[in-house]
Amino acid sequence: MFILGKIIGQLVISPAIFIALFIFLGIFSNRYNLKKIKRVSILLGIILYIITIRPTVDLTAKLVENRVQPATAGEIEKGEAYVVLGGGIIEKTPVGNIPSETASVRLMNTAILYNSHPKTIYITGGKVTNQQVSESSVYKKILIGLNIPDSDILTEERSRTTMENARYTSELLKKSNIKNIVLVTSASHMTRSKMTFEKQGFNVIPAPCGYIQNYKNYNMLDFIPRSDNLSYFMRLIWEFAGIVYYGIRGYL
Repeated sequence: MFILGKIIGQLVISPAIFIALFIFLGIFSNRYNLKKIKRVSILLGIILYIITIRPTVDLTAKLVENRVQPATAGEIEKGEAYVVLGGGIIEKTPVGNIPSETASVRLMNTAILYNSHPKTIYITGGKVTNQQVSESSVYKKILIGLNIPDSDILTEERSRTTMENARYTSELLKKSNIKNIVLVTSASHMTRSKMTFEKQGFNVIPAPCGYIQNYKNYNMLDFIPRSDNLSYFMRLIWEFAGIVYYGIRGYL
């Protein structure tokens, strides 16, 4: 009953209904000899199914996240400062401005690293789109709330992209003659981020977090389409595209 309940629960909130609609449209079109619509509908249904199941997400994540391995404790110790990349905020909630889920994981990882290897933290992230406050200002309050001294936190509040994160933060880092940085960002974002900061002349010690890839064995539930899998897949494709785009623009 437990497994059955899980299956029913996932089906209710999954993209399966849309997959079924595409397949149904393909079958229905066949009755009226609409061959092109039939082919496109069935193809869309198959593609949507493939990109919303866990094995596809894990295979894609493996290609993105495993390109950079996390640094060892000894390597972290050699870093001169932490650089934390912005990952979004949610404004005007009942409890004020808060980090996004992605950013929260980065901040948690930063706090853990700081407690083991204290050093100055540079937070980079400005006002993206129509935000009223900078991302870094929100993150700083969270880190202070985690008992990290204000004096050990510096913010960069102009950047809106990964490239700008590297460019504007480098100005602050170079003033302090810092060359070895511990870079904290999501595992899927680390390859592009690391290469972008290296382009600015830094030795980057990677501290990836927030892994998307699932390392457990699969069961039948993993082959049921899920909307969060679609979100993960699109995030990973965005990183693929970002690496290509940054390479073309000469940012890497």
